[in-house]
Amino acid sequence: MSEFEFYEEREGKVYARTSSGWEVECMPVGDLLLRVGSALSVPKEPTPPTYTVTDASGDKSDHVHDEESIKDPKTTEEEKIAWADYLVEKAQYESEMEEVEEKRRKMRGRFMAIRGIRVVNLPDLEKWADEQRDLYGFEIPDDPRERLVEFVNTEIIRTQADGNSIVIGIYKASGMDEEVLSSIEDRFRASMGRTEGSDTETDPETSPEGERREEEGVVGGSDLEKPGSDD
Repeated sequence: MSEFEFYEEREGKVYARTSSGWEVECMPVGDLLLRVGSALSVPKEPTPPTYTVTDASGDKSDHVHDEESIKDPKTTEEEKIAWADYLVEKAQYESEMEEVEEKRRKMRGRFMAIRGIRVVNLPDLEKWADEQRDLYGFEIPDDPRERLVEFVNTEIIRTQADGNSIVIGIYKASGMDEEVLSSIEDRFRASMGRTEGSDTETDPETSPEGERREEEGVVGGSDLEKPGSDD
């Protein structure tokens, strides 16, 4: 039985139980989950400068500069300037991509909470919100959808393994091939610093019991690349 499983299939439906004891029905929306955030604009990746090498026969070939080639004594001043400009552009690109990925993560979290799962025995969220405000002074959104997202983030999903289990459950409910599911489990296991058959997490990304994760997406650190992709 998989460490991500917690699955119980009843009447053709897939359920998962999280570490906090909540049971959720995983909905068959795997294809939609993969498409969340796909419309976000992505910055253009900068191209590193090149240099030309002439071989013994006089033939010329272009090569891309890297951190080692730029140190070559034959590197021109123009190439060094181009490399310095490239490093600035690359840092800006990486910063902008981090912002894009953060937006995608939050969108995936909202999608999973609102459309990816159905919480079994979901309590009255208005009463829950009042309790969070009155007893603990927490800020809870007034919007019903955002309130549901907040509930799922703080009560249902407590660990990275919880999020990973639900992602796999959604894929399983969507009819994904078992071999592909196994590959995804291996990827998730590696992301948590686990080796197959081990219950020890060497680098867990979990939230301590009771700690609020403001604005955090349900998926947490889970990889959501298209199943079967190389990276």
